[in-house]
Amino acid sequence: EDVMALTTSFTEEREEWMRPGTSIETWNGLLVVVQTDEMHARTEEFLNLLLNRGRRPNTPPPAWRVALERRLERPTSVVFEETWIHDAVRQLQATQGVPIVAPPDDHTELSLTLSDVPLRTVLEWVARRAELRIGLEDGAVVLGRSLPFRNEIYEVGDLVRAGTDEARSLRNHLVDMIRMHVDPESWDEDPRLSIAPAGRDLLCVRQSEAAHARIRSMFAAMRRALDRDG
Repeated sequence: EDVMALTTSFTEEREEWMRPGTSIETWNGLLVVVQTDEMHARTEEFLNLLLNRGRRPNTPPPAWRVALERRLERPTSVVFEETWIHDAVRQLQATQGVPIVAPPDDHTELSLTLSDVPLRTVLEWVARRAELRIGLEDGAVVLGRSLPFRNEIYEVGDLVRAGTDEARSLRNHLVDMIRMHVDPESWDEDPRLSIAPAGRDLLCVRQSEAAHARIRSMFAAMRRALDRDG
């Protein structure tokens, strides 16, 4: 039943599983699915991701992402006074050397003052004021109303002390922390996004690539802290 719930949450909007003629159920240890060819492909992709976690090679991020993430951590200061979002984007591109794309039909005016904060923080505030989401695509920062997302399975047994009495509480706390600190508005605004435990030591997350980068960074910082304490 847990696998059924995860599959329906991480393959598509739940409405796809409520259409007449579709079904998903368990039988004798198997998952029996009646769906369209496209949904069968998405289901197989998610289940393979779940089954093969830990056996996949750790693929390094592309060079453009590493360079862009480094630039986004540079400290900067901005003062926007009733500035059109496209003027703000052009100013940031000129001063920071980072390609930024915003919706051409967005006419939001920004009033924002920030001092000596990472460029990532500036862009997050710009996106928040314009009610946009932020993502990283093909070497550029993209501000948009809807961004591509993907599933990822994280092994978190070491972070939640899997197998101990407090594991469930720590796992739930970890989920709450991610929802609170990683693109917090997105989880409620976009019903396609999801985060849920799987088994004792796994966490399934459906989010944008930028959010996945933040989650990986958060987990790395937690593990460094645990190593120092251990």
